[in-house]
Amino acid sequence: MRWLGRDSADFPDKIAASDLALDTGTGCRLCEIEMRFQLSVGLVLMLATAALADEVTVALAVRDGGFEPTQIKTPSGGKIRLEVSNETASAIEFESFELNRERVIQPGQKAAVYLSGLSAGKYEFFDDFHPERKGVLVVE
Repeated sequence: MRWLGRDSADFPDKIAASDLALDTGTGCRLCEIEMRFQLSVGLVLMLATAALADEVTVALAVRDGGFEPTQIKTPSGGKIRLEVSNETASAIEFESFELNRERVIQPGQKAAVYLSGLSAGKYEFFDDFHPERKGVLVVE
């Protein structure tokens, strides 16, 4: 019987720790596994960073005079995060029939509205509690 490249008749009473090493022979198997693991982790981090880079965050404030800015431009097909902040003294309801979104936001609070996969065009939004406050999202 062979073990670590030796015949069983060659075993001394005590085995040296170097004989039990996992990296035996000319190839460095653990080094290869470690390199593959590091490459995999790097690839996952790169893809996660790329996915986050596709997301566009747009700040949208609601004041007594209306939305600021009243017109937002973003690229088509990407992920959009509207960061809506209510800077009025009363609750607002961000609403858009075209975007199929509605969100009640209390005074002094912020809310994120997520959008994705929008085609080029104009998408209107408004404050359902105060319909005179209007804005438009322009996707190019």
